[in-house]
Order: sequence, then C-alpha cells, then structure tokens
Amino acid sequence: MIVFIWFRQPPPGFIGGAELTEAAWATALAALGHEVLFVGCHTDPRNHQVSHLPGLIELLRHHGIAVEIRGDHLEYTWRKVRCICVSRRELESTAKTILARRPRMLWTSQEHCDEIASLRSRETLLVSYAHSVSRVGVLSARIGAEFVLAPSIFVQTVLLSQEGCRSSLLRPAISPPRDAEQRRDALLFVNPIREKGVALAVALARTFPSEQFCFIEAWRSCDIESVRLPPNVRLLPRRQSLDDLYARARVLLVPSVIADAAPRVISEAAFFGVPVIGSNRGGIPELVAHPEANCLPPWSVGQWFRRIAKLLECDRSWACAASAQRQHTLSLLVDPAEALSRVGILRALE
Repeated sequence: MIVFIWFRQPPPGFIGGAELTEAAWATALAALGHEVLFVGCHTDPRNHQVSHLPGLIELLRHHGIAVEIRGDHLEYTWRKVRCICVSRRELESTAKTILARRPRMLWTSQEHCDEIASLRSRETLLVSYAHSVSRVGVLSARIGAEFVLAPSIFVQTVLLSQEGCRSSLLRPAISPPRDAEQRRDALLFVNPIREKGVALAVALARTFPSEQFCFIEAWRSCDIESVRLPPNVRLLPRRQSLDDLYARARVLLVPSVIADAAPRVISEAAFFGVPVIGSNRGGIPELVAHPEANCLPPWSVGQWFRRIAKLLECDRSWACAASAQRQHTLSLLVDPAEALSRVGILRALE
C-alpha cells in the first residue's frame, strides 16, 4: 500500500497547486493498480481556526461521491484513491495507526512533514515533494527521504545549494482538458495577493482601461481595500476548476514577486491556447515559451505594458505566442507512468 499523509486537504480539496499536484500523483498511482490511501486534514494550514470541512463535503456531494461522515471525520473514495480527512488534532493519531501497518511507501510534504516522517517504520520507503522553496517546501529535503522530488530545475538547484540535497525532477502531472468554446475577452490573473504580484497586475489594469481583466482568488481573499481595484477588473472567488476562465483569457499574467517553484496555471492555460507573460522569478522561466521576451521583472510596469500591447494589437504576434506556449508545455509533459518510473518510484514498489 502507498500512503499519502499531510496536514493539508486530501483530494479533491485544495488551496493551491500543491494540493492539485499531490492529488494528481495519488490518482496516477491508483490508476496503475496500486492501493493508495490519502490521509489529510481539513484545518487550514495558514489559519488553524478555519476548517474547510463544509466546503469539502459540499464538493464531494456535488460530484456524487458517497461520503461516510462521523463528526469531523470523513472517509470516501476519489478516483480509486481511498481518502480519510480528519481534524488537525486527530491527524497524528490517525497517521500512527496507519503507519503501524508498515505500508510499502509513505509520501508526505509541506507543513510538519518531518513529524509525519518520524512515525514510519524502517520498512516503509519515504517520498517527499518539495513543492516550493519556502520554509515548508525546503523542509522536504531534511526528512531523510529515499526519494526527494522537485517540480522544477530551479527547485532542484535551491535544494542542492542550500541543503546539499540531490532531488529528482518530477514536474506536476497535468491532463489536457476537453475541447471548450473559446471566447477571448479578458486578461487573466490568478491569486491576486502581494506575493503573486497583485500590485503590478492592478497597475497594468489601469494602463489598459479599455481592456477587461479577470482576477481569480486562490490562496486567500484579495484585500480589496488596500488594492483598490479599478472598474475594468472583475474579481471572482476561488473555484475548483479554471477551465472556463482559461477558455476566455487573451493573456495569462503571472507577475509573482516571490520565487515561484512551478505555477500550475501556466501549463493549464497553455492547453487552452493562452499566451503567458510571467515574472523572471524562480521556476517561471522554465515553463514560459521564449522567456527572453515573455519573462519580465515584476516591478517594471513599462516592460509589461509594451509586451502585452504587442500581443493585443497584433493578431499574428498573439497567435505565434499562443502556439509557442502550447508547444513548449507539451514538450515538458511526460506520461505519469513514465515519469514515476524515471525517478525510480515504480521500480521501488515492485
């Protein structure tokens, strides 16, 4: 048995890309015929007073998933993955009980992954995924895992230079969407918070007053009072899928001021033929086609304005950028079974 255990939500719950990526690898392993158990927590990792339990129950019922509910303890099956969701105070005891069965492999990451790793027996192989280069992301390199995985070459470089840890590249598993009607009518920006470059995105909306911008919340709510969104910005709450927004986007903006590891939104949008302009931070340039032209400093409004204007004013430039981004994304994707085999995980499970 393969066990995923962490202090965040099990699938299909999410806060951001880390949840979606962990869920994708769990379902990929289950699809390959492995018994997979995913244990997660419905307490918000950034605010322990907030529980995502009601939203997760509603989401499961929306998908027609049968759920066994005992207080704040949930059990259900999602795409062949057996899931358990408990409160923060119950997670350690639940993990101890499950790991006492000595599963073949434990997969963990993010907050307190060191505590979870300490509960395994020597017979259980340990896998960690460094989803970011933040404190909780780098923690994955410190827990003595047999397999340390990284979503980008940038993260691999940081882990090696800061921690002396060699990792294997395992880019996030992303499935191409079904065909969708495409109506290009807005510039899309996901996660309008300081770390993701909301100040620059707002400045761009003001420099293009006749263009429509769509901001979609993700990690947390946008601080409308401090940001003061201009009238051509439509602000939407967090949602499970962004497919309908990608289908309408003229350009995806990724102006992160932090060293983002590998934003999923770049690859997701590319399948809908959306050109991407991102910052030159972290692993973003790895994912963006022609980064010399499309990855810019997150403080230079002028450079962003000129690049966006060229794409919006010239149909040929836009079409070339959209095609290049899609082809670049396709070149990075690997079949999940092949990717898991390449890093040695499938071989270890034999």
